[in-house]
Amino acid sequence: MTNKKIYYVYGDEDFLVTEQVAKIRSGFPEESIDHYQGKVDISNLFEAIATGGLFVQTKLILFKNPWFLFDAISDDEVKELQQLIKQANDGDNTLVIYILDKKVDQRKKLAAFLKKNAELTEHKAFKDWEQDKLMSWISNKIKNLKKTIDRNTLIMFAQVEGTNLRHIAGEIEKLCVYIGDRQEITLKDIKAISVGANSSIYPLNEAMKEKKMSSIMPFFYKLLQNGEHPIRILALVLTNIRFYYQIIALKEQGKNTQEMGKLIGKNPYFIS
Repeated sequence: MTNKKIYYVYGDEDFLVTEQVAKIRSGFPEESIDHYQGKVDISNLFEAIATGGLFVQTKLILFKNPWFLFDAISDDEVKELQQLIKQANDGDNTLVIYILDKKVDQRKKLAAFLKKNAELTEHKAFKDWEQDKLMSWISNKIKNLKKTIDRNTLIMFAQVEGTNLRHIAGEIEKLCVYIGDRQEITLKDIKAISVGANSSIYPLNEAMKEKKMSSIMPFFYKLLQNGEHPIRILALVLTNIRFYYQIIALKEQGKNTQEMGKLIGKNPYFIS
């Protein structure tokens, strides 16, 4: 259990950064929250760290994109801010430093100091090939909304919606509204709601898996029409070919689904 009173939240997935800040914020009443952004007088920060709120003893200090992680500052300012961080950890208030729409040079003195003295969370965007991680995130999101989704529907949804988590979260909310009191999200629901640019990735994958050669090119051209980059489509095709070749080779060796999943590094969902 950490005793640190400072959170340092950043990463290239802004949606997860925003989501974590909102989760921390939900534990504090609105009147106990102070907001700062960009350039702030250091003396004001010391005062905010040292004092409680008007109606509460402890408060939450949210600091978005602080200047000292981006601008050149003097050695004296570095020392002052290091002292501020130490004082924040020794105090009763909670300080959240978070980065949105910007990239921090983590080699900077204060960035490195924060890493050692704060509760650090880096939120990385899911890559196109990290489908297992993406599906796990989607599944948890749906579960938190008290809904369910079966394996095939989850796979289709993940492939249809891409990797933009803000977009995916919005589509999940739309689906939950669409199905109303019904608990399970079905393939029919996905097809009824989804109008994303990636809407033919799933059928392209299925056509390749089932060796429906006459269907592959129409899906390929549909992806191009929807604005997908040709290199990304080619990478998807090559990844599928390599994946199916590995499955064939492992089946010939007598491996079962679980064993193949471990050897290939894929969720067994994609193999069965």
